[in-house]
Formats: sequence, structure tokens, C-alpha cells
Amino acid sequence: MSNPDSAQIADAITDILTEMVEDLELEFEGRPEPSHRLIADLGLVSVDFIHLIVEIETHFGQKMGFHDLIMPDGRYVDDLSIAELTAFVEQRLSGGEVIHATPETHAAVLDSSAALTDEDFVRFQHLMPTTTEWGMPELPGRNNPRVFFFLSSPRSGSTLLRVVLAGNEALFAPPELHLLYYPDMRRRREALGNPQNVHLLTGTVRALMQLRGCGIEEAEVALQESEESGQTTSEFYAMLVKELNGRLLVDKTPSYTMRREFLDLAESHFDSALYIHLVRHPCGMMQSFEDGKMEQLIPFMRNSDFSRHQLSELTWLLTNTNIYQFLQHIPDERQHRVHYEDLVREPATAVTEMCAFLGVPYVPEMLDPYRDPGERMTDGLHTAAQFSGDLKFHLHARIEPDAAERWRRSQSESNLSPATRVLAEALGYSLA
Repeated sequence: MSNPDSAQIADAITDILTEMVEDLELEFEGRPEPSHRLIADLGLVSVDFIHLIVEIETHFGQKMGFHDLIMPDGRYVDDLSIAELTAFVEQRLSGGEVIHATPETHAAVLDSSAALTDEDFVRFQHLMPTTTEWGMPELPGRNNPRVFFFLSSPRSGSTLLRVVLAGNEALFAPPELHLLYYPDMRRRREALGNPQNVHLLTGTVRALMQLRGCGIEEAEVALQESEESGQTTSEFYAMLVKELNGRLLVDKTPSYTMRREFLDLAESHFDSALYIHLVRHPCGMMQSFEDGKMEQLIPFMRNSDFSRHQLSELTWLLTNTNIYQFLQHIPDERQHRVHYEDLVREPATAVTEMCAFLGVPYVPEMLDPYRDPGERMTDGLHTAAQFSGDLKFHLHARIEPDAAERWRRSQSESNLSPATRVLAEALGYSLA
């Protein structure tokens, strides 16, 4: 089948955008024109870009590596015109050279103030929400079968690794579950069932859909029954494990690492749980955090007086400190460390070593994370935006080795605090 011509591509993209504008009930009226800009004119927001990208790739049946358009130099563009989007798709479909977006990209967000102090770290810890409003789960003893947790800071490649693991039939790796720190499913719903957090509930829905081969409505009804009955999260875990028929459950939820007591729950709930510590160079994690404006999604960060740059470093330091200290008490045979940089530069070696640690066979298809999106649960429930994980995953078409070093364009190791430098070196990084 021949490639569509320019007019057909433009019409298809315009049709997709017209439908999105209607579905999102945006104020834009009429049919979009090539000169219209996605944000300034149509009123889309960043999360809508991901939905648009998935719709375009689905329509044309091809992954296009939209990262090259959205982040041509490693930083997000300010906006895109429909003409620029159309030209990019046309070039991708024809196999030609990429036409980059013309708008200026965001300047690097670097804080010129002094390095963070120990007092800053303590103050950041005190900003963390407590669990008193929903209560901590009771410690039932290790009455649940083995589960595999992989622990990381946010923005450290956990979504990529989760999808890689989902390509192994011996593992069941659903999107983020957000289960561990709630005593029961009812209080989990009370905590997350709001417009800001409701997407965090979708991982369990997607897991039930996959396990039971059912649709969204049936899975949502099952979850609602679990919530209304007051089923404990420990019981919900046990139900998932029972339905896996011998496969190993993978729980990838980065927020577990924000408090040390959450990690202690993992060890208390499960029999000989396995742990992988996925760690990324602090500057790489910080760059991704700043690009995504992550503090805007987290109320206690959004309302703090720390800068975005400070928050990114404090988040890396707190989460990795919690993981590092927690794993000091776990036998070596139940823990394994993976560097994000190794995962993207030498994925076959990194994944082979992980499989050996987990006691499952290595499967070469694991290294194609964009294969079988339904089986790997990378689709949202209704749209790509309803995805419990890093939406930037959808911008790529393959594992990209240069992601390991992109931060060097905007970040400097010399700006890191002494505490961050000490921990980074303890975790295997040699800093300048």
C-alpha cells in the first residue's frame, strides 16, 4: 500500500484534531487550519499532545518517534503549528529527514543559589504529607506470596522498565498500582478519587482487565465491589497473585519511595519480596523532573517555597536515600541495582541480568517495548492520557541510548549538593 500524499495526511490530522477539540469541549470554533497552533489557538495542553500522538500513530499504523519533534534538543518546544506537525508526519511516513519544530525551546531552569543544605533536606522531609488521614495498613505478617517491587525516584525510567518487563510471559507488570500505603480499597478510593489523582486508580483497573480478559466496565465494577466491601489492600494483592497462576507480580509505583515506612510495608506484607533499585544519575532525573514541571502535579511541592530545580534534587535525594537505607536491611540475594544509563545503552545486558536475578528466562522481545501495546498495558483506559505512568513514553519509538546523557546540555554536576554527591557516588556514579 502506497504512502498517503500530503493532502491526505493533512486531512487525517485535521480530522483527528477536530474530533479532539469537540471531545475536550475546547473554545476553538470551526475547522483547524495549517497555521493554527496547538496550544495558543486550539487550546490543547501538554497531556493532550500525547493523546494526539497516539491517535496519529494509530491512524497511520506506524510509530514515528515524535520525541524528535516535541523535544528536538532534549527540551520541550513551546508550541507547534498544524503545518509543522503535518510536515513531520509526512517526512516520517516517507522515510525522509526530520523537519524540526521552529519555535524556541524552553531555556534551562537552573537555580543559581547556593547548594542545598542538610536543613533544606530536613525541611523538605517535613513537607511530606502524613498518612494519618487514611491510616497506615496493619502489618499482617508475611502472609502474601512473593511479589517483585522495583523502586526508583520519579522520572528515572520506571515506565520504560515496567513495559520491558511486561514483555516476559513469566511476569505480570501492570501500570502503577498505588496500593501499598492504604489500609483498604475504600480509603484508597477516598484518597485518590479526585480530579487531580483519579488517573492513579487506573492501574488496578487495567490489571483486572488483563488478568480476566474483560472490558473496562466489568473491571471497574469489580474494583468498586472491592472498595465497597472494605477489602484490605493485602487481600487485594493476594487476589491478584492467585489469579496470576504462577507468574510473578511486578509492582512499579515510584511514590512508594517518598516515605521509608512505605518500603517497610513491602517487606512486612510479603514473603521474601524481591527488589530492584532503578537509579538514574541525579542530573538526568532532575532534568526530566524540570522538563515535566512535576511539582505542578504534587500539591505539597507546588505550594512550597523551594524552586523547581531545588525540588528536583530534593526528590532524587529523598527517594534514593530511602531506598538505599531500606535495602541495607535486605539480603543481597533479594535485591538488584539497575542503572538507567545501562538500561538504555546496553539493554540486552541489563535485562539479561535482571531476568537472572528474578529467576525467569530472558526473552529478546522484551527489548522492543513498543511491541504489543495491549499486552504490555501501555494504552490508557479510554485515551492515552489515562495512563498511570510517564506519558513521555509515548513520544518514543524505541529504547534510545542518547537519553542517558541528554542532561549534560542543561545541567551541571558542580551544582549538586554535597549530600547528593555522596549518595550518587555510593550508588555507582563517578562525579566530576
